[in-house]
Amino acid sequence: MKGTAAQAGVTESDSSVSRSAARHLEALMGFFNAVHKKNVIVFLEQLALMIESGLAPATALESLVQQESDPRFARALHHILRRIHSGAGLTASFAMYPELFPTTTIVLLRAGEEGGDIAGRMRRAAQLLQKQLDFRTRLKQAVSSPLITAAICGVVILLVIKLVFPKFISMYREMELDFPVVSSLVFSLVEFIDHPLTLTLLAGSTVASIVFRRQIKQKCFDLLLWFPLTQPIVGKILCASLCETLAYLHKDGVPVQRALHMLTETTEFEAHRIRLRRAKRILTYTGSLSEAMHPVDYFPPVFHSMLAVGEESGNMDQLLSANQRLMEEEIDHLIRSITAMLEPMILCLMGLAMAVLFIGMFLPIYGILSKLGG
Repeated sequence: MKGTAAQAGVTESDSSVSRSAARHLEALMGFFNAVHKKNVIVFLEQLALMIESGLAPATALESLVQQESDPRFARALHHILRRIHSGAGLTASFAMYPELFPTTTIVLLRAGEEGGDIAGRMRRAAQLLQKQLDFRTRLKQAVSSPLITAAICGVVILLVIKLVFPKFISMYREMELDFPVVSSLVFSLVEFIDHPLTLTLLAGSTVASIVFRRQIKQKCFDLLLWFPLTQPIVGKILCASLCETLAYLHKDGVPVQRALHMLTETTEFEAHRIRLRRAKRILTYTGSLSEAMHPVDYFPPVFHSMLAVGEESGNMDQLLSANQRLMEEEIDHLIRSITAMLEPMILCLMGLAMAVLFIGMFLPIYGILSKLGG
């Protein structure tokens, strides 16, 4: 019996390891073959249209799976369809793929299943995804020019370090000169970058960042939420998303406590989820959403003020929508300001880096000239 139990334990451990390895491999392959958000938006709109026409969700989904041209998206939809046929709910099946269907989509689908209006919620989810896609497109267009400039400067510096500087260093070493501190630091940096092990470490770090990108994403979120300069920006983005979804659910008759519960359980960031769970407990005891949200200190003060006014006046959904528009306008203004300063900052940093490298590399030439003159 003990041998059988031990064997079963080993088998279970091996299977868990294999499942973990399979997830990491899927994450690695998914990075290079990601599904475009536009495909997801079109899928949600078509699914909503078919459900409105009277088809059952499983039948409509089966029809769309056969038409899907993206292989990775088709595999995900096949898995969702199998789960639905096995008795799983639509929301639980879609929630298995957070990289395809984000928090707002899952929240609206859950509200649709509970309220009986799956098609309407699904169409609303498609609209929100389209809005997020437009925002990301504007952001990419804003930062593309500075990033291209940084990439070109980085490639030029790397080529100089790999092809030119090692020859100077070997020549300097043969002359047995006394090097300045700046030159010694530059020599050490060039030798480190030029070492073959550095390329291996860089490749390993890149693969690890792709495989463990979800864990890294959580850590980066925690850091951005902790850092004083980035906390207001992250808080406004989270606040705008919460206001938009909460206003829509509240307008359609979903109780505030239930809506907050759905938002809490579907958010992808653990630190944010902990704060929302605390707010949900306070809401249960006090019945006041403004008091419940008060401990969420990274939300802007105007949000807390509007919640208090909304509860007193009874126009909660309108004030939430107004607050969401206000947050989005401030976010757009911040992005424009940051991108306007980004390119000059990158040029200055690259110029400073090149100046330090070239000064450190060519400063020993004065020592050589002095030695020859002596």
